[in-house]
Amino acid sequence: MAHKRLVLQNRFILGDGPSGPSRPEAVLRVLNATSWPAHGWARHRFLARVFLDLLERYGQAAALFKARHSKTVTLAAAGLFGGLGAVAFAVAPLAPDAALLPVQTVSESVATAEIGPQLEALAEHDLELNFSEVTRAGSSMDATLRRLGIADPATLAALRQETQLRRAIDGRAGRLVQSRVDARGELLELVVRMPAESSESAPTHFTRLTVKPEGSRLSVRSKLVPLETQTRLASGTI
Repeated sequence: MAHKRLVLQNRFILGDGPSGPSRPEAVLRVLNATSWPAHGWARHRFLARVFLDLLERYGQAAALFKARHSKTVTLAAAGLFGGLGAVAFAVAPLAPDAALLPVQTVSESVATAEIGPQLEALAEHDLELNFSEVTRAGSSMDATLRRLGIADPATLAALRQETQLRRAIDGRAGRLVQSRVDARGELLELVVRMPAESSESAPTHFTRLTVKPEGSRLSVRSKLVPLETQTRLASGTI
C-alpha cells in the first residue's frame, strides 16, 4: 500500500494528474506523509525524478521567454557588454604614464679581490678527477683507459702489462670501471667491478679488482665481495 500511494503521489507532484504543475510545498507534504522503506532507495529515486522534472520545467520556461522576447534579450546583452567596454576605456587613461614615473640610478663601487693570490692558491691545490665507465663490447683496453682520464704514457704502458686487468676489461662488456687521476692524468686508483668467477658465488657476490701505483710498480688486488644495498647522499659546491 505504501508503494502504491507513493506512485499516486508522484503523479500528483510531477503534474501527470489533473492537479496541474508541481510545487515545492506539495513535494514537502508528500515527503513528510509517505512511509518510506528502511533502505531509502525509493526516496532517493523520487527526489531525482522531482529534480529532473523541475529542471525541465524551468528550461522550458526560459526557452519560452527567449522566444517571446528575443529582441529584448539581445539588446540587453549588447547594452551590457557595450557598457563594460566603455567603462574599461574610461578607466584605462587613469593609470599613470610609465614615462613619467620617477627613475633613480644607484651607483656603487665594488672592490674585488686580487686575482694573483687566487691563481697561486689554485696552482698549489692538488686536483683529483673521478671517472666512471661501463666497458663496451669490442672496445680495446687502451680506449677504455683513455676514457677514464688516464693519459700518462708510463702508466698506460704499465697497465697493459697487467694480465688480470687485461682479462677483466679488454673486449668485455658490462664491467663497471672507476678511476681517480690527478690533473696531469696520472693514475691514483683504478677499480673494476665484475661478476664473480664461480657460478655458485655469482648470485650473492662480485669480484672487485683494485689497481694502485706503489712507487715504481703497480699493486693489483682481487677480492670477492658480498653484494649489499647501500644508500648514498652526495653534495657539491661550485
